[in-house]
Amino acid sequence: MTFGTKRASGYSMLLIAKHACVLSLVLAACAFAGADTLVVRVCGLSHPGGVVDVTVYKNDCHYMKDDSFVASGRAPCPTSFVAPAVCVPIIVSPGEYAFVAYHDINSNGTCDVNLIGYPTEPLVFSRPFKIRFRGPRFDEISIMVNKPRDTVTVQLPE
Repeated sequence: MTFGTKRASGYSMLLIAKHACVLSLVLAACAFAGADTLVVRVCGLSHPGGVVDVTVYKNDCHYMKDDSFVASGRAPCPTSFVAPAVCVPIIVSPGEYAFVAYHDINSNGTCDVNLIGYPTEPLVFSRPFKIRFRGPRFDEISIMVNKPRDTVTVQLPE
């Protein structure tokens, strides 16, 4: 019999272990990115499961046109709880880029939209842009990737 101590339940210990495991995977993915890799760290996930999809565009001519992206990447999200962030490594050379990232909650490979074309899954651009009556232009959201291992952190809307 012990007095003044409280033991953690098996469930809470399992939950702590899962969070520690995911955090270590996130940090490892961010640190493992090799040369000429842009790491997009997507924060603010609101649902467990699904995947985070990132599509990168190089210039205004190809921006947001079908199959004209220069790189893309996907990273799975844990299914048992909401992760604090997911890192998606993208191989690009230094230069000016714009990217679109979204949380594909149902893992169907597309960003779902409603009847008027507004995204129903959380979506974020490389620079802050509030979607109103049109999507952003390339110059409004483009960023410079200067270092071989640049990391860009973006926050999904609530």
